[in-house]
Amino acid sequence: MNSNGLQLSSDSTYVFGYGSLMNPEHPRGLSKTIAGHNLSYEHLLVAELQGFRRRWSALSAGGPGSATTYRAHWNLEKREAAKVTGVLVLVSEEELLALDMRERNYDRVEVTDDVTILGDGRNGPQNVPVYTYVSFPPISEVEYAIATGIDAEYERVVLEAASRIGHGLEAQIHSATVETRGWPRLSPA
Repeated sequence: MNSNGLQLSSDSTYVFGYGSLMNPEHPRGLSKTIAGHNLSYEHLLVAELQGFRRRWSALSAGGPGSATTYRAHWNLEKREAAKVTGVLVLVSEEELLALDMRERNYDRVEVTDDVTILGDGRNGPQNVPVYTYVSFPPISEVEYAIATGIDAEYERVVLEAASRIGHGLEAQIHSATVETRGWPRLSPA
């Protein structure tokens, strides 16, 4: 058992979502990967990830090194005193592999010891590993994504989730967005 009350086991897995995975109802959110999951906001465990901050980064729909256009999407960056609010989603091994494919530009990182469930009267996960996805793009790709712009629909999906989840998440996301106010917002292709 770690200091946050989580224990490791191979029976189930949680994924910490901090971007579009926080939205269980939108087609670009969790439903994009885990069809028929029947989750709503009430099923999600609100949690805090210690030692990271939310930031914009680069992603390419074609995968690492492809010639497709990069766009800015949410990412995590290690930052000792920082914390990120997000959600925990219980997934099967099959669903985890599907998420790995969806998040192919990210590395799956175990963060079990860094996650704390935020109090709402529900019990947090017990005996399970917790993973999240982090991308480590070269700075040149991040700069290109910034110049290209932010996917406006993606941004809306995340802000909608933040508004529904509460726990100060909407303010946290707006605070992390200050540096992007002048960046172009792109319509879906």
